[in-house]
Amino acid sequence: MSQKPKQEQFVRAATGNYGHPERFARNSAQPTANILIKISQFYAIKFASHFEKYYLYEKLKDMKILSVKQFSSRLKVTIQSSGRLNFTDDTTKTLGIAENSPIKFAIDDENDNTLYLVIASDLDDEDAFKVRKSGSYYYVPTKNLFDALGVEYEGKSLCYDLVRAESQDVELGGMAFKMSQREKGRGGGNDDTNE
Repeated sequence: MSQKPKQEQFVRAATGNYGHPERFARNSAQPTANILIKISQFYAIKFASHFEKYYLYEKLKDMKILSVKQFSSRLKVTIQSSGRLNFTDDTTKTLGIAENSPIKFAIDDENDNTLYLVIASDLDDEDAFKVRKSGSYYYVPTKNLFDALGVEYEGKSLCYDLVRAESQDVELGGMAFKMSQREKGRGGGNDDTNE
């Protein structure tokens, strides 16, 4: 038995006519036209559905989902009056900072001495500081670094927002963040303003 085209099989099954197509068309032209219209509509809808899925796929594959997890808390670090860099609890949890995590710093001389903090992708990176833990807090011993950079931290706490800088990841060898400085004074200044 030869394979008939699917439309013809569908028409014949729907009408119960397995005889000669011309005779069927002569005897029942109106039902045939209705069935052919329904078949056309069915395939048009099916094609449109596939086309729409393909179009959406093509459009969405170049898009990136922005997760609420990335924006639920502001990432911050603070340079203490001792010169060490402390991570806030939210920053520690969000970025997965742990004891001995490798942290690097970079400075962009051409762009207003912009400072970057980089969570190094290589655990054994020779240029990276190791995160230390004191009680429930995580910090990086950065006194010598900030002294060399001329950062005036004594007698105050300097707070930095960490702004994701994905375009620098490959060049800097890890997950890069631009450090955007905010200053809070000693004696109860709240660094959680503007949240």
